[in-house]
Amino acid sequence: MHTSSRIQDGSAPSGMYTIAQTSDGFLWFLSSRGDIYRFDGVQFRPWRLPADAGLIDRIRNIVGDQAGGLWALGANGIVRRKLGLVASHFELEGLMPNAGNISEDPDGSWWVVRGENGISEPVCHITESAVKCFGKSDGIPISPIDAILADGRGGFWLGGQAALVHWHEGVSEMYPIEGLKSNTGAPGIMSLARGPDGSVWVGIVSKGSGLGLARFEQSSVRSFVTQTFDGSKFGVFALRFDREGNLWVGTDNDGVFRVHGNAVDHYARAEGLSSDFVRTLFEDREGIVWAATSNGVDKFHDPLVTTFSAVEGLGKDWAVGVSASRDGTIWVANAESLDHIEKNGSISSIRTGSGLPGSQVSSLLEDHAGNM
Repeated sequence: MHTSSRIQDGSAPSGMYTIAQTSDGFLWFLSSRGDIYRFDGVQFRPWRLPADAGLIDRIRNIVGDQAGGLWALGANGIVRRKLGLVASHFELEGLMPNAGNISEDPDGSWWVVRGENGISEPVCHITESAVKCFGKSDGIPISPIDAILADGRGGFWLGGQAALVHWHEGVSEMYPIEGLKSNTGAPGIMSLARGPDGSVWVGIVSKGSGLGLARFEQSSVRSFVTQTFDGSKFGVFALRFDREGNLWVGTDNDGVFRVHGNAVDHYARAEGLSSDFVRTLFEDREGIVWAATSNGVDKFHDPLVTTFSAVEGLGKDWAVGVSASRDGTIWVANAESLDHIEKNGSISSIRTGSGLPGSQVSSLLEDHAGNM
């Protein structure tokens, strides 16, 4: 199921850039202009930072932490707010507008990469009280870096302008990308994602052989290609695996792709997407996948279907009529019973031989429906 909120219909206030969720359940959206909006399930409400205006320049990313705080990453620093107050503030130059530039550590701290040219220490570890950055002397061979991904074993994958790097305890392995050898000063790897099987997927904004939607395999980065899909043809900004193991792909001009195995689904403006330029993908705690686009916000979710049968307590698997009452309960006309399903899912039945004449099930249901 897909729902779209667009600027032109008034349901979205702006094109969005990044998405976060705090421990209270609220969703937060950062617009392309650097404005923050809190989504209450119905409306996007502006959320101002008047007390923080002098602390950081234009906000470029937002994330929610495990302790209920909201981090705002600006061009020259980072602010953490909790309970309406500034809980932490660090000066940090070189942060670029990219949702893939931050990764949470299992202990609740953060790792951030800096994508501005000229940065000597592009990887930084941030806690509530301190920030420490790392560079070539710590085994990091590239700079700048635009994307970071925890490897699940205490190390990280780092996405640079022309190479993918695996860094762990000061030791790194670098995997140059042939199609980006001549890339200087421009973004290369914009996003990274780790599959349920441990596979590493790479989102490259450039198109061409070995680029686009790619996967790290056999010590090299290769475009993901099937009989019906060629990932090298799409510039990729965002990657996100959902809890079902599907890979969601946000592109620069071709909407959203969903990859499950070798099957690929496509959602673009022609299918109702708010824009074909997708900047960020995010899965909330309810399993809804959100896409932030240049023209609004889209969400995707699978409808939940609950089955009621004789196994769950119906008289038989022979329902011939269904009606809902105003209090939310459901009445089912069955072969030898009139079944009643409560809102909590419990079932009771009036059965033939126990107060229900077998020939009267349909008429009883009709009488009940007429009184609602």
